[in-house]
Amino acid sequence: MPSNDIREYGRHYKSLFLKFIALMVSQEVEDDILADEERSIIDDFGSQWIFHHGSNSEFFKSKVEKIFALMLKRAAHIFSPGSNIPIEIDHKQWKEQFLNPHYRNEDWTNFDPEILWNALVDAYHGDAGLEIGYQQSADALVKFFDIRPENPVTIKAGNVVLESSAQLDWMTKKWDRISRFGWETVRDTIKGLEHLKAFAVWADEADFADGIKEFSVWLDRNERLPVTSRQKHPMGPTASVSLFHFKLEYRLKPELAQQLQLFLSTFSTVLRDREAA
Repeated sequence: MPSNDIREYGRHYKSLFLKFIALMVSQEVEDDILADEERSIIDDFGSQWIFHHGSNSEFFKSKVEKIFALMLKRAAHIFSPGSNIPIEIDHKQWKEQFLNPHYRNEDWTNFDPEILWNALVDAYHGDAGLEIGYQQSADALVKFFDIRPENPVTIKAGNVVLESSAQLDWMTKKWDRISRFGWETVRDTIKGLEHLKAFAVWADEADFADGIKEFSVWLDRNERLPVTSRQKHPMGPTASVSLFHFKLEYRLKPELAQQLQLFLSTFSTVLRDREAA
């Protein structure tokens, strides 16, 4: 690449990004969660590149780093097991392989997003990504419901009962005398529900997955409503959740609870560690 032609660096840089965008667009993704971020890179490109000289400039390097981060973020989402929770990808490992050589050589022209993407596909597409995603969700559910081998199973009206903790917003409780869940409770519950939905996908329980989504949307939209103790929300024909001031109580039909037990025993390393302790 001729060093005396700054526009050549720009054309190379643009090609780099267009290749990245083409790769991302080619993926069949239900929710294009990164579209705005990707578009912002392209929009940002035109007004700035001409003021920077060479492919070893800080600007060029920063944009390659942003491509790298966005590609790993996209891979974490699309290779997850059908939920909104991304799988965990070790950025340090991938950075060592695909970015650190450029740091050492101070030459970013050889960075190839197509090679990176193919490597991510080989590593996480299919069963590998599903395994990581299910393990992640199983571990999260063990913590969310505080499942421990020494704790007895609670049965009410023939249903298995699980509980997640909740806290009220102390300010509205103190000053307005209104009982509302704190924002951390709402956030943690919605995240826990996403992990529960990953289990529902694994168990092929479509009605349960839909019920989880409906309750999650309701909770997100009504987080500022007063909590009515014992307020019950169905989550399909095999489960329901009831709100209390300091907990949420989930009731699962025995057959669904058995599926959950199998899911956790198969994938959760946290549960195996607790059982071995």
